[in-house]
Amino acid sequence: MRKILPIFTILFLLLSAVPLTANAGIVQCGITPDDPCEFCDIFKLINNIIIFFLVPSPAVNNGFAVVPLIATLLILVGGFYILIAAGRPDAQTQGKNIITAVVIGLLVVYIAWIVINSILTFLGVAEWTGLLQWWDITCGP
Repeated sequence: MRKILPIFTILFLLLSAVPLTANAGIVQCGITPDDPCEFCDIFKLINNIIIFFLVPSPAVNNGFAVVPLIATLLILVGGFYILIAAGRPDAQTQGKNIITAVVIGLLVVYIAWIVINSILTFLGVAEWTGLLQWWDITCGP
């Protein structure tokens, strides 16, 4: 319990830093009667949720991506463990393990994102738009 409370406190402070207003939202259909939600909007919603956590995007999360920020903080924690090890090999090993786990976790998350977007491209709901915004879903009118 002593380890979980600081983690929840840090997550609360990080997530409360997200602005409450946005130009667009995660769900971008059904706001007006002229713009009803369609089947393609399910894929747009899934894509927007993924972008919300992984990519700083002004349209979805006002340039605040959660995963890179948490990964940066955890790398700093791992570096801090290594810094204060002072000859204790267990603390140094713990710091190295934290940094290794963060790097492997980032690789898994971003490779999974590439696989999901490749599947969406194969299904025809996403279109390859180049390396700058290759994750955009462009279906419907």
